[in-house]
Amino acid sequence: MKFRLYIRGLALLLFCSLNPWVVAAPLTERPDVQAFISQMVQQYSFNSQELTRLLDTVQLHEDVVSRKSIPYSAKPWNQYQKFFVNPTRIEDGVKFWQTNQQVLTKVEQAYGVPASVITAILGIETNYGRSPLKYRAIDSLASLAFNYPPRSAYFTKELREFLLLTREQGIDPLSVKSSYDGGLGLPQFMPSSYRAYGVEIDGDKRADLINSIADSIASIANYLKQHGWQPKGYIAVPFQTSVKTQWPYQTIPPQLTIAQLLKEDVHPIVSIRPSERANRLSFPGEDKLEHWLIFNNFYVITHYNTSPMYALAVYQLSKQLSIRYQQEKINEKL
Repeated sequence: MKFRLYIRGLALLLFCSLNPWVVAAPLTERPDVQAFISQMVQQYSFNSQELTRLLDTVQLHEDVVSRKSIPYSAKPWNQYQKFFVNPTRIEDGVKFWQTNQQVLTKVEQAYGVPASVITAILGIETNYGRSPLKYRAIDSLASLAFNYPPRSAYFTKELREFLLLTREQGIDPLSVKSSYDGGLGLPQFMPSSYRAYGVEIDGDKRADLINSIADSIASIANYLKQHGWQPKGYIAVPFQTSVKTQWPYQTIPPQLTIAQLLKEDVHPIVSIRPSERANRLSFPGEDKLEHWLIFNNFYVITHYNTSPMYALAVYQLSKQLSIRYQQEKINEKL
């Protein structure tokens, strides 16, 4: 049924684009949108007329659907890595860390999540808050909720969470910008994550991930901690092997101990406790395979973004940021 509605909607859009004198029917005349409004009224006490007027202002974006169909993580690892782990992003990240050193240190002590990892996530998500968010959040979420059948249920839920969030915080839902897939604020939380894991530390008694760097930093740390972050735990470690194979990403948590892996000709480049558990992962590099042991904290990062390339990029960027940040501190003392 949802697929038929999707095809019908595309046909109507094409017809109207070829016939400019035809006025498209309001979004709220669609049965799936009417069902959504009814749910919001019955279960969450929204006003039917106000919600209908709000949704009739929504603009459905075809490019949102097309971009979601082919995400950036579909690129090969070497391209993905160069885009997110490069001298410019490292330099900008060190400056961000220096500027926000006090709050990053406070949050690291409170949650056990390194400042380097928090900074790396912000760097990848919004280039430390510099990347413009060009879509209205309500437009992005509605486009994917009502015109993207493969994940309609998920984005319908996120549209609901967005409306609840803006009501709770007294925000005009038409004023909030997002990424193409509805990610909000500096850390690009989906609305459900915003409501569940957003925390306030800047003193205004409201978790503000759109304007507050401090709240964004603390909320990332809270998110990772709540998903099982282990302070001082490993994320990823390169390993050497004579085995000629490429290990695919396994979504299950780490299974094998280092002691077992050593017997299988897997040799991490640093000394690790024999009882530590890890999985193997390989990505094609520039001229050879990159082999990695991935640990619990790697999987915690994939709760933030399910792509293993994302988690590895966060790790690599965080390592480079930490090295450069420590170098800058030494240089200041000279």
